[in-house]
Amino acid sequence: MPDMLSVSRDLPIPRWKAWEWLTESYLTAKWYGPYRMMGNTLLITMIHEDGKPEVEGALLDYADGRMLRLRAGTVKEGFVFRVQLDDAPGGTRVTVSQERANDESDQWYEAGWHFYLDALANAVAGKPAPVFADYEPKTDKKG
Repeated sequence: MPDMLSVSRDLPIPRWKAWEWLTESYLTAKWYGPYRMMGNTLLITMIHEDGKPEVEGALLDYADGRMLRLRAGTVKEGFVFRVQLDDAPGGTRVTVSQERANDESDQWYEAGWHFYLDALANAVAGKPAPVFADYEPKTDKKG
């Protein structure tokens, strides 16, 4: 079994509402970015990235109200991740998982997932998004 990176947050909303926050563009626009579909391709505007680029992705699989499996980027230059929704005390647990690359990129992926799940939690609570710089991995810049 591959080594997985997993990050979770509990949201104080029922699973059906958490599903809407993950699948409705008008809601993803509040924490991740709006998207549009072109055939099987997702085009997502990354609202927290420099220049707010539109990036390609794809919905690979889903279980309605419980799980999404997506690809970020292209088949050649991208990664696959899974978003799982589970009932939790007082609401819903959202867990994002992806296979570890086992290199320095893992710390950036982990920081990014913490940032985006906090952005989701803040949006649900009606609060502004966090600042990504607060999540950047602390790297040793000594040469």
